[in-house]
Amino acid sequence: MGGANTYFCPLFDFENDPRPLPAYNMPDMGADEVDEAEGIAQLIIKDSGLKIQNYPNPFSTSTTIEYELHQTANVEIMIFNHLGQQIEKMVRTDGQKGKYQITWNASNLPNGIYFVRVRAGREMATGKVVKIQ
Repeated sequence: MGGANTYFCPLFDFENDPRPLPAYNMPDMGADEVDEAEGIAQLIIKDSGLKIQNYPNPFSTSTTIEYELHQTANVEIMIFNHLGQQIEKMVRTDGQKGKYQITWNASNLPNGIYFVRVRAGREMATGKVVKIQ
């Protein structure tokens, strides 16, 4: 493996659905998985009702991730790099209904695109964050 034509894209998207394989036999990169509006990344997956956003975005050292629970649930917040590799996981048990904020410090990580996935019970949402200098 390796070389100029090396390519990696997870075979499953953030909803855990298989990505389509186009005629050239490479998975879709999922460019439509994130919708950015006015610097705030937000995505609702399968209309679960769970919404997340972060600010600032782009950010240089840390960003605040906001989410709202519609029911009591254990919450997992996972951070992935652009290759889909999990680089951090934060867990909150027994989250009650309401709005929450958590600050993610990425000062030790290189600049680039990262994905934040919040799971609360059966709900899940993913957003894109960009770290710059």
